[in-house]
Amino acid sequence: RSESPKATVVAISFLTYPNEGFDLSHGQVTTWQVWYYAWCTALSTGLGAVPFWCTRNPSKLLLGLANATAAGMMISASVGLVVHGAKQSVLKTVGAIAFGWVFMYVAKLWLDQHEEMMESLTTKGIKWTEWRRMILVVFVMTLHSFAEGVGIGVSFGGSGDG
Repeated sequence: RSESPKATVVAISFLTYPNEGFDLSHGQVTTWQVWYYAWCTALSTGLGAVPFWCTRNPSKLLLGLANATAAGMMISASVGLVVHGAKQSVLKTVGAIAFGWVFMYVAKLWLDQHEEMMESLTTKGIKWTEWRRMILVVFVMTLHSFAEGVGIGVSFGGSGDG
């Protein structure tokens, strides 16, 4: 295995560390600090995959615990975001939730409609049903990561009173 990815992560982490560190006591937040917080969340995402890097065939118990942990964290974060959003605007919050649900529903419909085509993509013994789930999870998590980055930026952008 190449050491380049590890060296790249270390280099980015070291070279982009903000001069102010994590000190927010001066009342001003720099762009570098916001970027670095987002970088830390990206690293956390990667760390979440480490247990699966260590084992080729995770047990059902490990998979169940990992799914339950991830679901609990995501539900907690979602409830917090919904509560915060509802304080700002109930209508916009409900609209955003509806948009997210519709988006996921349409993505699932599209995958269902292209099932025959996708079945031909079976690779290394992975069945289409497993591919479909993996595609949805990766797609959703990619969008989630974008939204998370926006959330980090917004959290430093002000009180939301405007």
